[in-house]
Amino acid sequence: MNTGAYFGCLWALLAIVLNALASTLLKFASGSSLASLLALDSPRTLLLLVGAITSYGCAFVAYFMTLRYMPLGIAYILITAGASLVIALISFLILNERLIWMQILGFALSISGLYLIVASPSLASR
Repeated sequence: MNTGAYFGCLWALLAIVLNALASTLLKFASGSSLASLLALDSPRTLLLLVGAITSYGCAFVAYFMTLRYMPLGIAYILITAGASLVIALISFLILNERLIWMQILGFALSISGLYLIVASPSLASR
């Protein structure tokens, strides 16, 4: 893998982590009532929302940087599928959400697909 592809993968990994962090923070903020959320009278809710917005903003910058090193079609699939996998893992491990066997099979196929995308000669030659 050349230097450009390496940096592209690092930026994509950062975008995945930041996107998953933002989604997790939003999930924690959603535990507040709608009235509390709209009034922003809870410091905890406000902090979670600011953290989520900041994480999404930073993820956007990381996605932008990823696009400097990767084609759009590869970067988009890599980041969205990667974030979906990380969020599912967080949901299962931290939020105690259930996973059924079909979801687990789908995630295994996604991981296989991500490997094929990252290992593809078209990415390595960029």
